[in-house]
Amino acid sequence: MSWTIESALRTTFALLRDNFVAFFVATLVFTAPSLILSLLGVGYLVTLVVGLVANVLVMISLNIGAIRAMGGMRSDIATLLNSVNRPDLGRLILLGIVQNIVTMLGVIAFIVPGLWVLSLWMVAMPAMLVERSTVGGALDRSAGLTRGRRWQVLGAFLVVAVPVVIVAQVLGISTGAFVLFWLIEAALATVLVSLSAVLYTLLCGEKEGATVLQIATTLG
Repeated sequence: MSWTIESALRTTFALLRDNFVAFFVATLVFTAPSLILSLLGVGYLVTLVVGLVANVLVMISLNIGAIRAMGGMRSDIATLLNSVNRPDLGRLILLGIVQNIVTMLGVIAFIVPGLWVLSLWMVAMPAMLVERSTVGGALDRSAGLTRGRRWQVLGAFLVVAVPVVIVAQVLGISTGAFVLFWLIEAALATVLVSLSAVLYTLLCGEKEGATVLQIATTLG
């Protein structure tokens, strides 16, 4: 079934309407160490590494929770937190680190390359979780699924991210409120990870006829 940016966003916000509290609290728990390190004034490199790993844990947990929820299997906070306890955790963290670093480098270089990489690899994490592929296999799978749909994928991302990022930057710079900035970033991460899970199911359904229930069942 074909989809649009509007339908992808509508599906994402319907998902969040019923699961936002659990998803948001799980995100806060995973990212709390980064906030603590920032408040303590710990070195930038340490804070960056801890934050990067925390973001990957959020990606793993919320992708699992979102796909399960779309398949009719809602997860509570404890289940979301425990979902990162997986035998393939190391491989998933490696995938997330590669995605984040390459995207950040692309943005630093000239924004456009970063956005292109983001649209290319937007569904790599849910693909790896569902299909249990290698890091390279997940990146290739995402590239294949998004082919011909990358403008729509990027458009959905930007509609959500740009307004929130602007508000977060203004508030963070003007007030220096680490806690407020942390809460806004956590809310944005909650929405964007849920969006990636939704896009994965929509792309699989459009290109291969897979249903959300079939995908969720495969995830376990």
